[in-house]
Amino acid sequence: ISLLQQQQALLDEYTQADLAQCLNSQQALQLNALAGFSAARVANLVRAWLGLFTHVLPAQKQLTEIISQALTAKTDAQLLIQLAQGQLRRHQAHLYFVKPTKPLSDAPLNGEQLTLDDGRVLSKQLGQGIRAPTEHEHVTVRFGCNSARIKPLNKPGSNTVKHWFKDIKLAPWLRSSVPLIFYNDDLVQVVGYFISAEHSAEQGIYWECKV
Repeated sequence: ISLLQQQQALLDEYTQADLAQCLNSQQALQLNALAGFSAARVANLVRAWLGLFTHVLPAQKQLTEIISQALTAKTDAQLLIQLAQGQLRRHQAHLYFVKPTKPLSDAPLNGEQLTLDDGRVLSKQLGQGIRAPTEHEHVTVRFGCNSARIKPLNKPGSNTVKHWFKDIKLAPWLRSSVPLIFYNDDLVQVVGYFISAEHSAEQGIYWECKV
């Protein structure tokens, strides 16, 4: 029993070392870091990684299929594997565990801050950003407006939100949660990413979104 406990402790130590080596700052698994690992080591690592997010782990056959799909998918493939408590998604050679979320509601921005449906707080700051709205402009936050157009400051030309998200390689499942600030129907800020060149101001305002 003592020997088995020592072996398990050693395995746990190696597993934690592999996790530290293969995770990025969003706790996504860097698939390129698995190159050269044995099949058993990869399976152990993926199982431990899934354990960070869910207690319902896949059976051995499903785990083998997950690993096979994740490692062999083409670079631009939209890999999606449904599990009991979330989805596995591949993006930019990383494997993400994505938990289901509810759509966020559009809302007016009449004050200095707003608590969003997911608990994040959207707050107005002073500084280099966009000009303040006029009395005839209604300020709102909206979500999922992929066809809305904006000419970001220091970017060439005007294009859709969808285009700019692809340009910065933002994961598809994160895009619908990015707050979009509108003055009437003009998109003036993509919070955390872009401000409108047509509405920019050195001494202006901008919106931040924090947990």
